[in-house]
Amino acid sequence: MNRRDDVARRVLRWYPVAWRESYGNELVDLLLETYPQRRLPARAWLAIARAGTNEYCRATGFVGRTSRRADQLRAGALTVLAAWSLFVVAGAGFAKYSEHWDVVTPRASRAIPATAMTVLQIAAFVGGALCLVAAVLSGRSFLRFFRENGVSATLRLVRPAFYATLIAVVTTSAIVVMAHHLTSSQRNGGLWLYRWVGLAWFAIVVVCLAVGTITLGRVALRLEYSVHEFRVLSWLALGTTGSMFTIFASLLVWWVQMARHAGWFFASGIMGSARAIAPAPMIGCGLMMLVGLAAASWGTRRALMSRHDLIAAG
Repeated sequence: MNRRDDVARRVLRWYPVAWRESYGNELVDLLLETYPQRRLPARAWLAIARAGTNEYCRATGFVGRTSRRADQLRAGALTVLAAWSLFVVAGAGFAKYSEHWDVVTPRASRAIPATAMTVLQIAAFVGGALCLVAAVLSGRSFLRFFRENGVSATLRLVRPAFYATLIAVVTTSAIVVMAHHLTSSQRNGGLWLYRWVGLAWFAIVVVCLAVGTITLGRVALRLEYSVHEFRVLSWLALGTTGSMFTIFASLLVWWVQMARHAGWFFASGIMGSARAIAPAPMIGCGLMMLVGLAAASWGTRRALMSRHDLIAAG
């Protein structure tokens, strides 16, 4: 392989196919003229990566208004999906941290945090159901993609999600089996090995969730939806964002009420311990949800604006 082919292979992979076909040769010629006798410096690689990523985002509708309205709506919906995945991680961490909160809370002070927890759980169920509806809605488009591209191309596209799911199932099964052979004390902090295994399992599941979300996004970017399906997707994005807002608000209500009436719970849940109303796990979960809510709000706004333009265009 000569130097030109090597530069083209490494540089043009950052750019979408349409851009490569229009401007790829010009970019490679420019780089070879600018750096004729040496490898591309790190600064050039960073500039190429940044510019190529920006072109991908424009081509897929994540930024700018020059792409198709359908692509912009799809990008907005996918942003909401990514934000929901972030909420899933934060919610799982919060669920584990808040276990047995009612045991250390005075009976007279349980009503409001219990209501907030119930509302949070209902909103989480609704958000998950809306994401499932979006997946079902995409089924017909996916089957059409499958018929047009064949088994090999389809499997190559979804393979990362399959492997991620398999790893998540195997590791979860392993830690469940391990937990069944331990006492309650060992499962709740008495055995340091189980604690570290649990943290490792959580990290693996988070990575698998990220891989699955990215794979779903790659699949969705290749699907074609009807105008009606795009309209439904925009409303599903709005509903999912509403669920996330409800989850975040419920978490804040629960947090404030627990801080007022059972602050010792935040000091590892030990009755009588010094108050610690802003523990790191709660701050981490809250910040993750806040970032996810901001991203989902942006994605919903983009989806709804593009939906209006798409319908107006017929």
